[in-house]
Amino acid sequence: MMINNNSKLEVYNLYEDVGGLRLGVIHSPVTKLGFSFNINNMRQIIRYAIRMGIKTLILPPFLPYGVFQDIRKDILESTCINRKNPYVRILKHLASLNSSYMISPYVVEKYRSTYHISNLLIDGETGISRFFSRKIILSENEKQANIKPGSSIDVVSDLYLKYSVLLDDDVLIVEFSRLMSYMGVDVLITTVKQLSRNLDLVNVIKALQLFTGLTIIHVGYIIEDNAGVVASNPSVLVLPNGSIHIYKENNPALITIPLKVIRELRKPIDLEKVRGVLEITTQLLRRIHKY
Repeated sequence: MMINNNSKLEVYNLYEDVGGLRLGVIHSPVTKLGFSFNINNMRQIIRYAIRMGIKTLILPPFLPYGVFQDIRKDILESTCINRKNPYVRILKHLASLNSSYMISPYVVEKYRSTYHISNLLIDGETGISRFFSRKIILSENEKQANIKPGSSIDVVSDLYLKYSVLLDDDVLIVEFSRLMSYMGVDVLITTVKQLSRNLDLVNVIKALQLFTGLTIIHVGYIIEDNAGVVASNPSVLVLPNGSIHIYKENNPALITIPLKVIRELRKPIDLEKVRGVLEITTQLLRRIHKY
């Protein structure tokens, strides 16, 4: 399949011999401040994925405007979204065509007069859109831009699997991911702009899987402008059976995996540890919210 920029969409079907509904991850270029271009590309890929029978789609981060490092006060207003934004309305329409679900991670959300780094869920069954799992640990630049931290860890569902999201430094707070595991999450989605020099992304995602026992999906990014690719990061899938799948090309790709496989690989929850981790996480969230 060819998309708008004349690039061929590569499709990778993991566990191709397993039937049933699938989860799809879109690894595709996003153009800075290219709202219409980004929407048109996503529309083509989403329609193709729906025809394949994908139940839930995880979209590239930083949609729809391709905002990456330029989170500043002077551009927040023109690049933020709410539930009335055309981007949300288009995703709701596409999701309704096949009662599918979509997760758009790392969006700039405006709630009343406040900005958040957030994630968007589109429920094609009910037509409901929801922002969830706002970023908790903020950078100094984000604080200066009047972005406010989240104060809760949210879980969303496609009626088959449960999902949650961690962004940037939230990934490094072990209590957050452990709590998600105890809350019954099946898939932990992450997006990290950049790690400190002494940390390797793939090793961090592998360690996160070991800590939680969950399927971890790091949604990579390819940010482009008129000069070409300005930033990129690989998409990484780490499964509880130890298998690792990495896609780091700058060409668009759709990676799919059966929902059945993810559910069957899920390890049982150790309820004995839930209370202690919940108490630690609650204290940490209160301290972050205070300061």
